[in-house]
Amino acid sequence: MKDFPLRASIFYRFPTSIKECENMKHYIVLNNEHSGGYCGLDGLIMAEVIKKFRFNLTLIRPKGYQNYGYVTREGKVTGTLGNIVHGEADIAFNSRFLADYGTTGFNFLMYTSSDALCVLVNRPEDIPLWLFPYKDVYDNYVMLLIACSFAVAGVFLWLLQRFSTDNKRKGTLRLREIVLDTIVAGTCGFSIKPTKNSFILKASCFFSSTIFMATFQGHVNYAFTTVKSGDDIKTLQDLYDSGLEISTSPSIKALIEPPYNELQSALIDRMVIGKENNTLQETLSAKMYAALDRRSDVLLEIQKFHTDELGVPLFNVVEECFRTYYLSIIVRPEFPFAEHVKVVLERLQAAGLPSRYYEWTRHSLGISGPAQAGGSSGPRPATPVSIEELRIAFSVLLAGYIVSSIVLTVERRLCPCRNRGRFENGLTV
Repeated sequence: MKDFPLRASIFYRFPTSIKECENMKHYIVLNNEHSGGYCGLDGLIMAEVIKKFRFNLTLIRPKGYQNYGYVTREGKVTGTLGNIVHGEADIAFNSRFLADYGTTGFNFLMYTSSDALCVLVNRPEDIPLWLFPYKDVYDNYVMLLIACSFAVAGVFLWLLQRFSTDNKRKGTLRLREIVLDTIVAGTCGFSIKPTKNSFILKASCFFSSTIFMATFQGHVNYAFTTVKSGDDIKTLQDLYDSGLEISTSPSIKALIEPPYNELQSALIDRMVIGKENNTLQETLSAKMYAALDRRSDVLLEIQKFHTDELGVPLFNVVEECFRTYYLSIIVRPEFPFAEHVKVVLERLQAAGLPSRYYEWTRHSLGISGPAQAGGSSGPRPATPVSIEELRIAFSVLLAGYIVSSIVLTVERRLCPCRNRGRFENGLTV
């Protein structure tokens, strides 16, 4: 095996085969003769294989303009897949999905990891601060809790009435009636039986004002300390309803065909074929497009290159994915050392080294952790609040002054004598 002229293909792909290897020395000793200047999961596996068998490494460029490659409608095989099929390379170290590629002339080795094909979309725009404090304050869950609070208050009022020393009020209403009356009075502001339940009305209004104001105040505090974006796209059905077109490469599109169901079929029909080497930023720069990529890798790419000044990811990954595959390395069928390399990969997998290689790559790139697949909120930086962001509060205050002034004017004009009498009586008291 020593000095065997190994023709291997590998291309740059973040983060599995990269050349930013300066900090990798803190985790593993690299030799450019073994790694070809690459690190990352695929680069480190290649280095282990070359070092183990002491092959004489020769790197082969991908065939055509495709990296991974696929089978065209004319039957041509492109990329590193074409290098293997046409016998131009012995092994392709870029891990690829263990799937049917519509051609023969290559073999898979031991799997190295697994990943899913998921859709990426632009992060929804943040809800503006002037609207956020008044948006979705009282949702169904909060209203249910408020109704339950009124019901509990009604039980206490019934107990107070039952054990009251006033015999006239004692036992005048049943528990069901007083609980229902408390809920109606607290939420609507009037009592079902006002002649008998003035105390219930007053107590319910007290409970309602306390609960509603406490809920609103808590929401305002949350709004001024949290940045919240719009609704996320979490499922493929949400993606279909959004009307976004998916931009992807021919090689990736071939991996999700045939579709599993009608929804996936409809999304595939909406796909737009772009260049395989397009960056994520270029693909998603147009707001009407989404992208399709490997989930684990693209989460690291987002965290490394696509965040705003606060470190918030600019893109989200749809939680529901198209496919989940194992990842493996391919070789040409006549490669004489295929079984030997397979044994090395099995030992690496049994030792858990592929996952460690991935973690070392993440740390060497200075990525604290992968971005979450989805996230609609985060801490709001401490910044001054402008008068424009308080427009609704001042508008409500102004409307209150206007309405109260109108009511006062109408009351004085329609009932001047009675109002004057009330005013004089108030002075003589």
